[in-house]
Amino acid sequence: MKRISQLVILSIIVLSGFFAYELRNLAFDYDYEKYFPKENKQMETFVEFRENYGSDSDFLLIGLEKGDGILDIDFLKQVKYLGDSLRNHPLINFIFSPVHNAKYIKDSGFSGLLAKDYLDLNKDEISKKDSLNLFSNPNFIGSILPENGKSLCLFIQTEEQLSKLQANSLLDYINTQLNKYDFEKVHKSGRLIAQTHYVETMLMELVIFISASVFLLIFFLYISFRTLWGVVIPLFVVIISNIWTMAVMYYTGKSFDLLMMMLPTIIFVVGMSDLVHLLTKYLEELRKGINKTEALKISFKEVRWATFLTSFTTAIGFFTLLSSNVQPIQEFGLYAGIGVFVSYLLAFTLLPAVLYLSDPPIKILKNKQGLIWDNILHKLFLWVLKSKRKIIIGVILLGVIGVYSMQQIQVNNYLLEDLSDSDPVKKDVMFFENN
Repeated sequence: MKRISQLVILSIIVLSGFFAYELRNLAFDYDYEKYFPKENKQMETFVEFRENYGSDSDFLLIGLEKGDGILDIDFLKQVKYLGDSLRNHPLINFIFSPVHNAKYIKDSGFSGLLAKDYLDLNKDEISKKDSLNLFSNPNFIGSILPENGKSLCLFIQTEEQLSKLQANSLLDYINTQLNKYDFEKVHKSGRLIAQTHYVETMLMELVIFISASVFLLIFFLYISFRTLWGVVIPLFVVIISNIWTMAVMYYTGKSFDLLMMMLPTIIFVVGMSDLVHLLTKYLEELRKGINKTEALKISFKEVRWATFLTSFTTAIGFFTLLSSNVQPIQEFGLYAGIGVFVSYLLAFTLLPAVLYLSDPPIKILKNKQGLIWDNILHKLFLWVLKSKRKIIIGVILLGVIGVYSMQQIQVNNYLLEDLSDSDPVKKDVMFFENN
């Protein structure tokens, strides 16, 4: 029995170490088009339109501010040089601004119709005629120029469907070129920037969520068992469960997205349920004076089916999401269900092996906290029996309130609302919205 336990622990630790090493390559995905239903007329129309006319979201906007007005020849020349340098990048197809491809048609008599630049940068200053000609164009105001004339916009058309590596390379190049000039304020917006920012934010929040889950579990485990032993062993098992679940994601080609960010926290909570059931039963048997081996056998026998049914029904609940017509929801349901079973598997393999090889501290065996909880729960149960009518009325009232409240929930797809008002990307987006 001891040799088997050692072999189980060693095998799981080696596998977990290998999985953890492999997870360094687990990618983050922010493709919002996956959240559109697969079988949907509007989606079919959108795809058909994109195939015929190209994508309408593969662009970048660069806003450049000039406090005393943009019609300064030196400022405009810098904008011109910046745009020309950006146009040399192989992933940039087209640039439009007041000094890039902004032309009007002029009748020059015998020479016929000529396309002329709105702004002539060969002069010492911008003439009033050119200024009026530019700002009188309604296609420019609210597009590449604001009404106050204190900033301008460079519209940059990029190649379609850039990969994360290409997007990062292009953004690095743009930032390098911008650093060569001394513009007062620079604003950037576009799908590539938002995508990169969301991926970085998801990574940061993943660390925050996992850290918060770990600290909360440590807190509640300590309240429950009051010893380091009762905290470390369950936490160790549930962390392994998370690593294995994410390994399944990695080897099946799934990346982290907005929904999958919640998966580690769910595995922590669901996996801990099985562990606490088994551990509590084990300690209960030990307090009766039963030896360690027999206590494990009894715990395993009495708890396995109850926890299996709990895990099974929980997994079924997640698997029902496979009926959704939205791909990320399907994938979330699939991997959450798999994670539940992975947690159950490790709870009844790794945990018993660890418990068999380790002796619980005397303090936890003498702790009568379980008896205190039994008394409290017994009193609550008697109160429930005496208050059947009150409970039924209370549940009905809460149900009515719940149904009414559900009707007040508003649904929207404003991704910008996910960011705080102080977020720099949101500030830049609002600059373009306002100007």
